[in-house]
Amino acid sequence: MNLTSAKWHKTDLFPSVYQEWKQQKITDVEAMKLVGMKRNTFYRRVKEYETNL
Repeated sequence: MNLTSAKWHKTDLFPSVYQEWKQQKITDVEAMKLVGMKRNTFYRRVKEYETNL
C-alpha cells in the first residue's frame, strides 16, 4: 500500500468519525487523529459534509 491509498483509507472513515464526534462520543482532537487531518482541514471537511447532508 502506498501513502496515497493510506490517506484515502483514513478519509473514508470520515462519515463514521464525524457521527461519533457530533454525538460527543469523541473529542475533535481524537476525530482529527483518526482521520489524519489537521484542524483547518477537519473543520473545512465538516462544513462540506454538513452542506451535502
